[in-house]
Amino acid sequence: MRDDEKIIKECQRGASFWVCFDCGDKYIGEGRKAYDGSITVHNGMCDICKRPETVGPSRKLFGFHRFI
Repeated sequence: MRDDEKIIKECQRGASFWVCFDCGDKYIGEGRKAYDGSITVHNGMCDICKRPETVGPSRKLFGFHRFI
């Protein structure tokens, strides 16, 4: 399994990475919706596609955004 595939699977299980919006939309997984509120983003390197992009926290982009 390639490194990006491992990171995608970990993101789908709730791990924390920095992910671009394109990868978040592409790999979110069935049955989940990305957080639709405010998130903190920065210019950086996407941990999945390795491109310099605007990235956000994978936990919110992959639908793990529960507030307790």
